[in-house]
Amino acid sequence: MPNQNAKQLVKDLQPFKGAIESAHRLLTWEKKYYPGLLFVGISLIYATFWYLDLSVITILFLLVFAVNMFNHLLPTISRWLGNALDWDALHDVRFEHICEQIYSFKENWAAWVQYLFNERMSAGLVTMISLILLAFAWIGANVDNCLLMYVVTLLIAIWASLKYNLNDGGYKSKLKTFIKKQLQI
Repeated sequence: MPNQNAKQLVKDLQPFKGAIESAHRLLTWEKKYYPGLLFVGISLIYATFWYLDLSVITILFLLVFAVNMFNHLLPTISRWLGNALDWDALHDVRFEHICEQIYSFKENWAAWVQYLFNERMSAGLVTMISLILLAFAWIGANVDNCLLMYVVTLLIAIWASLKYNLNDGGYKSKLKTFIKKQLQI
């Protein structure tokens, strides 16, 4: 049974359901050419940043501008994508499952942050976290920031698909069970 907060998230994201469904299919590599499409898209964006050699403040303002335009245009694009998908009960169930995953990630992230900042940690854990952060700081000081962000963006983009495709069908079988259960209700 879905959480009440997850149901509220489903209601809140209704205008964006076509875009969310399409992004989920892209990020989980539903088609064989999607990994290449992701790689080329991310590479083109970072190649443009590298070529233009913009200042940090300009990149931040362009990012805010892009988010603003994206927020304004996404409902229209989402309706267009939703109509292209011939939305049916299966797509609704997938959308609800995606929203539950988003809410679950949010809850896990909040619990992890609360643990880090509210719990008394052992000296060994503090030392390990400090060494990891120092290593990242050293890498950040010695490697170009644009290259680091490019690599991090690629890793984030493929993380969902790696979990999905390397799970030996565990996620797929969970999704199939979830869909069957939802369609029976």
